[in-house]
Amino acid sequence: MSARVPPDSGLPFPGLYKMGGKRNLLSRSFSRHFLPLLLLPEATFTQFPLGLTLEGQYIVKNLILIAAAIAVGGTVNSRDTSEEIH
Repeated sequence: MSARVPPDSGLPFPGLYKMGGKRNLLSRSFSRHFLPLLLLPEATFTQFPLGLTLEGQYIVKNLILIAAAIAVGGTVNSRDTSEEIH
């Protein structure tokens, strides 16, 4: 006799695998694109904190866009599928 495994019991594993990959990609992106603000201030600032070079402007623009996307994404409500209209 073999034990039966429910077919949907393996569903969380591919999702967790993808989330781990996205987190890794995000952390590499963060270190590559945003750390120059902290590690190379002479390359990103002409006068701290508001005098930005072209590279500094690009980095700050990306930070603002990411923060805006997180804010907008946090306000999106998931649709309740229990009250479907037929």
